[in-house]
Amino acid sequence: MNSQSSAYPTWAFPPKLQAAILEQWNNNEAPFPTIAASVIGALSAAIQDKVDVERIPGSRVPCSVNTWVVGGSGSRKTTIDRMLMKVFSVFEKAALEKMKPQLAAEKAKRLVWEFDLERLKKKLKGDPDHDMCAEEIQFELETLLLNEPKQSPIPKILYRDATPEAIAKGLSAWRSALLNTSEAGALLGGRTMSNLGFFSSLWDGDDLRIDRASSESYVVTGPRLTISLMVQEKTFAKFLSTQGSLSRDNGFLARFLVCYPTPLEGTRFGAFATGSWENHEALQSRLLEILMRGIPEDGVSLVRKVLTLSLDAQVALKIFSDQVEADIAPGRFLSDIKDFASKVAEHAIRLGGLFHYYEGNEGPISGDTLRRAVEICTWHMLEFKRLFAESPETPLELQDAMALERCIASFSAARPGQQWVPKKYLFTHGPNAVRKKARLDLALQVLWEQGKITVHIDKKTILVALNPYFFPAVNQCGYIPPHHPQQPPPLS
Repeated sequence: MNSQSSAYPTWAFPPKLQAAILEQWNNNEAPFPTIAASVIGALSAAIQDKVDVERIPGSRVPCSVNTWVVGGSGSRKTTIDRMLMKVFSVFEKAALEKMKPQLAAEKAKRLVWEFDLERLKKKLKGDPDHDMCAEEIQFELETLLLNEPKQSPIPKILYRDATPEAIAKGLSAWRSALLNTSEAGALLGGRTMSNLGFFSSLWDGDDLRIDRASSESYVVTGPRLTISLMVQEKTFAKFLSTQGSLSRDNGFLARFLVCYPTPLEGTRFGAFATGSWENHEALQSRLLEILMRGIPEDGVSLVRKVLTLSLDAQVALKIFSDQVEADIAPGRFLSDIKDFASKVAEHAIRLGGLFHYYEGNEGPISGDTLRRAVEICTWHMLEFKRLFAESPETPLELQDAMALERCIASFSAARPGQQWVPKKYLFTHGPNAVRKKARLDLALQVLWEQGKITVHIDKKTILVALNPYFFPAVNQCGYIPPHHPQQPPPLS
């Protein structure tokens, strides 16, 4: 795995979202990918129940986009996550308050219905006070049961730590959910992630059929789930060690925009903090407005709008898809992450749909919007390769050269100003693997080809001269006080 993430394409977000991300960076000084992932997760959870995208006629995909951030303690994951996901708790309370009159009326209808049901049950038992025959009672009872009052679902969208069974049950009442946590350790190690196929099916937008032996089975039609996770490095490594192969093989990880941002510790001095949260508040207000549109009236959920791609967007998607397809061929750049590469175009379509709806655009998704989504998804594709691609095998002579270079660097640092190291010193003090002439000579040749050393003979003594560019201690003062406790041993 490479140690550094490339620059995140914040510029590719629509202007209002871009301003909110930059404001978070100024005030909280968290990495751009961390902030952007939370923004994408919030957009997805708010919008996924409002629209689908039609890639080609007859082929619709959800707009749900999963995100997964890996970062250390102190990277301000929790701060960012808490601020951006707060809107969903606010929505649940606001929706319940708005629905109180509607829920009260429905409860009253339910009580009247239950009273009539009990009345008919008594007549079936042979109550002497009635003058209806059994056929009349049965007809009235059937009519009553066919007109059982429906209760509007109470919005429940936010799940922090829930089993697949609990999420499925919740989706049967409210068909859009967000599984979110800024500390995913317990979630990854518990029952939640014991059924990866369940979450993959939800990403695909499949209907859920829950079969129960001890209770009534049920079907969840058109559920939508966004997963937005933040996790510590060690916890993520543990998950990969136990479920990494399975999560790659069944495409679970490929259904996430994953990132492992470069830490900012040691650079956060508050130089750009403004204290203003104008853009963040605008983002939260817009998300709340979108969420409140989904409150059903008279128990009827809104029908999802179907977005289409403009001709320009279709061309941009075709160019991108063809490039990726060519690069997943055996031996090509993306051949070791085919699982993610095969889904990256769909990630871009979904993200383009989120941007289009958030901006309040009409008509088909534009080429500009889709190209913005492609830029962001391309970054995540390269990040996926950085994190999960197979590392090429390092040749033995290169391994020896790297070990020898570390040894020489330690030698040089302990002897400031010295410009060379005797080759015989490396035979006796070098790494065990290179204390044989053949392997030592090959390792020295590699370092010589890299320009790090040259080799000279002085009165039959072979000296390895050090390039100060790679061994800066060569240019430092070589004076060491007599009897200095850290003075190195004399050379043989």
